[in-house]
Amino acid sequence: MGAATPFMAVLGPLAGLAGGAMSYAGAQQTGQANYNAGMYQAQVAAQNAVLANRAAGMTMEAGNTASWNKGLQTRQQIGTQETTQAASGIDVNSGSAAAVRAGTREVGMADALTIRSNAANQAYGQEIQANSDLNQANLDMYGAQNAKKAAQIQADTGLINGVSTAGGQFAALQKAGAYQPISNFFGF
Repeated sequence: MGAATPFMAVLGPLAGLAGGAMSYAGAQQTGQANYNAGMYQAQVAAQNAVLANRAAGMTMEAGNTASWNKGLQTRQQIGTQETTQAASGIDVNSGSAAAVRAGTREVGMADALTIRSNAANQAYGQEIQANSDLNQANLDMYGAQNAKKAAQIQADTGLINGVSTAGGQFAALQKAGAYQPISNFFGF
């Protein structure tokens, strides 16, 4: 086989350069896609945090309302007891009649406090979830930024490798005499 034509001799190094450029572009695209996906996940997590905080507030409001309603119900029950006791001719200000109403009052108060406590516990869990979602949003954002930086490093490395490979191939061809500087083709 004879010596390769100058055009054929340059194809390998040019392919190396093209491969480096394609590697660069591909890594850039991958980095941007990973960045966009990470930022989207961060936005979703941040929105989940907002929703969890709203749910916590609504839970507390619902607990306060239910506790208030329980207080009204207890007062109504005590009023009914007192009216029934008085209608039966019982002394409502002393003895077991007063003790019954006091017991009803204490049970009602305990129920109202339990309602508030349960709502507070549920709201606390929702606030913890909101905090967790917010932390996840931050992690997703940092992950997206790091993915973009890592892709840039990968892109730069691919480009440098392509140029390095092409340079090595050009040097080997020139040493073998298969490649002459372009100035030889144009006579200068």
